[in-house]
Amino acid sequence: MASEQLFPTQASLPPLPVPSLADTRERYLASLRPLLSPEDLAHTEELLNDFCRDGGGGAELQQMLEDRAGTERNWVEEWWEQLAYLRTRTTMAVHINWFGVIPDWGRPMSNVHAAALMIHGVCSVRSMILGGKFPVEQMRGQPLDMHQFTRVFGMA
Repeated sequence: MASEQLFPTQASLPPLPVPSLADTRERYLASLRPLLSPEDLAHTEELLNDFCRDGGGGAELQQMLEDRAGTERNWVEEWWEQLAYLRTRTTMAVHINWFGVIPDWGRPMSNVHAAALMIHGVCSVRSMILGGKFPVEQMRGQPLDMHQFTRVFGMA
């Protein structure tokens, strides 16, 4: 793979930051607010306060994450890859969408024709990746980590 073309900005990207324990706590609570009764939310907040206090279990786990982030560019990548994709025994083709939705081709066609178009598109992307010609993805004008593209094909 012509990685120097596929990854021209890779070395300049910052490592994946570890969110602060306080930020994680607040985001977790925000996700629970629409789901819990006021009583259950108050109880959960008490538990979180104990978990996140100095010397609590959360602080210890946070330190472990920060230590890992000190030695890895992406502290969660290996865990995510292993636990979300490689160790699961679910029917991943059904439950995990790797590539996106099947497009609306704008005209009626048979399943065979739609499958042929899809295969052609996937093979075109693979050819671009192998040739190092796949454009670097960006968000708000900043380049994104392209490492995941080395794992799109041939991982099963």
